[in-house]
Parts: sequence; structure tokens; C-alpha cells
Amino acid sequence: MEQKMLQFLQNCRSIRQLKQTHLQIFIHGLQDSHFILPKLISLSSSLDSLDYALHIFQTSYNPNVVAYNTIIKCFIGKTHKAALRIYNRMKASTMVTPNSFTFTFLIRCFESFEAVQDGTVVHGDIVKLGFNSSVFVQNTLLDFYAKCGGDLESACRVFEEMPEKDVVSWNSMIGAYMSRGEIEPAIRLFDSMPERSIVTWNSIITGLSKVGNMDLARSVFQRMPGKK
Repeated sequence: MEQKMLQFLQNCRSIRQLKQTHLQIFIHGLQDSHFILPKLISLSSSLDSLDYALHIFQTSYNPNVVAYNTIIKCFIGKTHKAALRIYNRMKASTMVTPNSFTFTFLIRCFESFEAVQDGTVVHGDIVKLGFNSSVFVQNTLLDFYAKCGGDLESACRVFEEMPEKDVVSWNSMIGAYMSRGEIEPAIRLFDSMPERSIVTWNSIITGLSKVGNMDLARSVFQRMPGKK
């Protein structure tokens, strides 16, 4: 029956259809299924009914971490206060704990509204719970600080404290420097990169062009793989 309800949800094209399917799910006692609940929440949000998605979540019994993450993700670009309330409920629960996706979605919510203070508080939780070793989470934090008021100092601290960096980490930090017109540290970082992607090259060349340093932009362009 659970698989059948999931198929019904897959075929929903309107909030009316979703509510009808939700009723059938409730009748069959599947409303708290760890597979169905996140799907209900996500689909409701995608059908432009965030209020109904929140209603589904709030009336569920003992939602798991996937359900929490799904509703927080729904708030990205829409509200950060509601996302923070859900996160605080999660913290108060003895049945579920945040994971790397929780913090990634939450920080992205804060980034959308430049909620630096809330992001800084949650950053403390990230460190306390040991997620500062996650490249996935740290990249999101780095991006958050770089874009929210251009807090280069905090972005640099996150970057320097990362136990492991990937190309996204390097690109984000270079992009942060370039967006503030900090050419010299951007070039130093670029030169020390162990591996560069096409995004890296485009970012540095575009940044140099924007500040009018065409000679250096051409010089970097000539260093691209495949250029003579």
C-alpha cells in the first residue's frame, strides 16, 4: 500500500489532487511513513502551497531527519525565521539529530535573507556537533559569509580551518576575494590551487576584466590548459 500511495503522489499535478491523496494516506495510516511524509512535504511546496507543507509537517508524529530537512529546504528563498523555528524544534527533540543536509539547507535559508546573526549562532552548533569537518557544510558556510555583507574575515577563517578542501572551496574563496576587488590575495590563492576547474579560470579572468586589469586577465587566459 505504501508503494501505491507513493505512486499516487507522483501523479499529483495540483494541490487539490495532493489533498485528496493525503486523505487516502491518512485513512490507511501511512501519514507518518518515513518515505511518504517527506514526499508529501516536498510535493506540497513544489505546488506552491508552503502553508500546507508546514501543516503536514506540524501534524506529523515523530518526523525523522529527512522530514525535517525537507521542510527546512522548502523555506530556502522564502523565509529563514520559520526554518530556524523548525531547527530549534529539532534541537529540542530527543528522537532526531541534525545531519550535514540540515545545516546546509539551514545556512542557505539564512544566506537568502542575509541573516548573519542567525547563521553565526548555527555555525557554533556546527562546530559543537563536529560538522566542521564536513566539506559539504563548510563550503556552504564559506559561501554564506562571502555573500552576506562580504564578511571576508569569517570566510577566510572557515577556509583556513577546513581540514579538507575541494575545488568548490577554492573557487568560493577566490570568488569572494574577486567580488570585493581583492585581486592580490585572489591571485595568490589561484596560484596555490592544487587543481583548477573551468569555473576557476572563468572566475579569475572575469574578475580581473571587471576591475579593468586587462593585462593580467590576458596573462591568466594564456595560462589556461590548451593555450599556447
